[in-house]
Amino acid sequence: YETDYTTGGESCDELEEDWIREYPPITSDQQRQLYKRNFDSGLQEYKSLQAELDEINKELSRLDKELDDYREESEEYMAAADEYNRLKQVKGSADYKSKRNYCKQLKSKLSHIKKMVGDYD
Repeated sequence: YETDYTTGGESCDELEEDWIREYPPITSDQQRQLYKRNFDSGLQEYKSLQAELDEINKELSRLDKELDDYREESEEYMAAADEYNRLKQVKGSADYKSKRNYCKQLKSKLSHIKKMVGDYD
């Protein structure tokens, strides 16, 4: 059960530098409103993506516990093992890793925007 969202992609320092360029300190109420809109839309995307990733991890954890309840040669065990192995493949896929990395980037962006709004307020 992995929860490491920091592997691969840019480092946190590199991301922070990008966000400082894209979202410099706020100097007007209009700019604050724009940042707030960007934050709100990004937050919805982040929550949706994070829920998708969490669901895979949650299901893997559930199946791992379920496998302990079955005899290895039983049909139930085989079905649970097949699903567990399928989800492990999903988790190892380039698509999953890409989503995990994008989720990390979104979180960094949202944290930066929130800081800029907080500093302005």
